[in-house]
Amino acid sequence: MVGPAEFNEKGDGVRIQLRWAGTLTAAMIAAAVAAGCSLGGPRASKLQIPPSEAYQEARRTVLQASGDRAGEVRSRAMEVLALTEGADAADVFVSGLRDPEVGVRFAAVMALGDCGYAPAAEVLRQMMANEQTNPNVRGAIIYALDRMGDRRFRSKLGMLLTDASPEVRANAALVIAKIGDPAGTGPLRDRLEGEQHAGVKYQLTESLAALGYPLSVGMLSGYIRMGQPHEKLLALQALGRTGSPRAQKTLIRVLDEERPPLVRIAAAGALGRLGDARGYKLALQAVVDPDALARQSYGRPVRLGDPQRYQIQMLGALALGQMRREEAAGSLMGLLASPERSLAVAAAKSIMVLLAKFRPPMTAGGGPPTPTDPTATRPTTTRAATQPTTTQPTTTRSTKPPSLHSAPPKD
Repeated sequence: MVGPAEFNEKGDGVRIQLRWAGTLTAAMIAAAVAAGCSLGGPRASKLQIPPSEAYQEARRTVLQASGDRAGEVRSRAMEVLALTEGADAADVFVSGLRDPEVGVRFAAVMALGDCGYAPAAEVLRQMMANEQTNPNVRGAIIYALDRMGDRRFRSKLGMLLTDASPEVRANAALVIAKIGDPAGTGPLRDRLEGEQHAGVKYQLTESLAALGYPLSVGMLSGYIRMGQPHEKLLALQALGRTGSPRAQKTLIRVLDEERPPLVRIAAAGALGRLGDARGYKLALQAVVDPDALARQSYGRPVRLGDPQRYQIQMLGALALGQMRREEAAGSLMGLLASPERSLAVAAAKSIMVLLAKFRPPMTAGGGPPTPTDPTATRPTTTRAATQPTTTQPTTTRSTKPPSLHSAPPKD
């Protein structure tokens, strides 16, 4: 049997713990995948309410999560709102600048950059000038201002990339990739040559891949073959973002041949990002019947506790969103009420992505507020009660991802 102590991985900005043991009925699963009907699992449930109402319900879930007691959940909610609502949710992001946890402030600034919310630019400049601003947040500010047209602070990324803190170095690498200037490959390669911290080395590799560095697909494939379990999950998702035909071949091999269900779900989602939905039934089964998926993966009865079940469902929900098959939304609706709020946010994210064309206005009237009082939006110096360093790339991913955007840095 599989017990809670055997789950010990992280991926896509989601805390995932798993050490899969046992024998996979590989022939059955590989044959099903090759036939385009992996696992022959359940059909997608139909929406019981109009799509616009389903979108609103998912949006409500994320807005509530932006005020959750757990900083990690608040951070993920901001990432989802930046992706799905953009500047319409700027009031949430501006409020996040005052959050006591540095990871949430980091996510709030990144979200303002993602949506290019120019009214926040002056406040961000004042935060940049404040010596008390956390260096992780400073990196996010450089990104946000760059997106708003102010590129004066790019040169400061070099100092952050060599900071004594691994978290700061990894976040600097993330920001360089998010800015998207191919000139950033030089500093990233130079840093990678001398970097000793495993998590930072992975982030540097993923950032190089995001900038189109030719050798990066092979480097990520190396993590899939020989990396730690959490690195494998992250590398799979990063491969899906490269758009490379070589990456697609690697992902198909993993989906067909690998044993751990979480790894196969991650590969299915990455393929979905590339427009290949051959892992759809696998992801759907992960959401609606994770216990059956575990039994089929092991070829024998498996007992899952709630944490393991949530982890499988979370990756499955994110994978369905990456596949962009609208009919999957109905199967995700039940997860919005999950007591595991990170799972609820992941499901809401995919619902909002899948039903984007039905998106109703976020408010009946008026736009988000213009931050005019810098003292009201300056981050506090309260030490954040964050999770240990993960040096993972959000998702943002992320549950989100998988990134430091999704795994908040410590103050």
